[in-house]
Amino acid sequence: MKTIQESETATAAIVGRFQLPSLHNAHRQLFEEVLKKHQRVLVFIGVSRILGTRNDPLDFITRKNMIEETFPEVTCLPLGDIPGNDVAWSQLLDDAIHLITPIGQITLYGGRDSFVKHYSGKHRTVELDAFAWVTGTDIREMVGKSPLNTEEARKGVIYLAENQYPRVNQVVDIAVLRNGSEGALTAETEVLLGQRAEDRDTGLNWRFPGGFVNATDPTLEAAARREVAEETGASVETMEYICSMAISDSRMRGGDIIMTAFFKGLRTFGIVKGGDDLGQVMWQPLNKVRPETIYKNHLPLLEALIASELG
Repeated sequence: MKTIQESETATAAIVGRFQLPSLHNAHRQLFEEVLKKHQRVLVFIGVSRILGTRNDPLDFITRKNMIEETFPEVTCLPLGDIPGNDVAWSQLLDDAIHLITPIGQITLYGGRDSFVKHYSGKHRTVELDAFAWVTGTDIREMVGKSPLNTEEARKGVIYLAENQYPRVNQVVDIAVLRNGSEGALTAETEVLLGQRAEDRDTGLNWRFPGGFVNATDPTLEAAARREVAEETGASVETMEYICSMAISDSRMRGGDIIMTAFFKGLRTFGIVKGGDDLGQVMWQPLNKVRPETIYKNHLPLLEALIASELG
């Protein structure tokens, strides 16, 4: 393990992500030791291109304020991620350093399991592992299990929700067919449609089975098969992709959208019955489906299905 004394320069930089509600003791010790030995200390804070994830829940400004609240003498700067390219990221860090200290070298500091093993730039590095490091992942998991009991904590959740890119929520929908001739719309072609429990006996809001893609679904096709099985009891082995489109949904706010991948396929086996989100399902002749009975957000899907069968 290197010591600070072995690598003294006038300027030092601490590189880290600091994705924590507060600096833990090891962080504080690191800052204090580096500040003792160097005239000027920069802090490069890693910034992800994706906002509000489990690994990167806090934005740059929030972490900058957290660090400078305890150590006002340091200078905090953002450093963008370049996933999968350590050489390019190292050059990005060197270029950022050069803008501030164009002459000479500085010493870069990190803690246990830090950036050091990924850095290949021109400046000297020191990884200090003498402190009792606690991983940010462990702390975030612990915080995630704690109820929000203060106004400031609730404000933080709202702040996060208001400061992220609009999200695309991926869903799948599927037209389950039977008695159809491949590639042609016939009088015998039937499509399986469902109603939510609250729409039973209204004759309205018939829709295609489908739902949100799970993180455990290996493909969109697998997600579609799962949703069909959960909501209708049917099994569809071979599917054909029809189209994708944004679906209007009242649950989406602030620019968030739902994007569906729409498939069609012949039922292979299974006794159909309503399940999960669908209170009932029913086979209906495709050429006799009345648009006014279809859930309005699924009308474009019905049109796409008919076009694909006629094509």
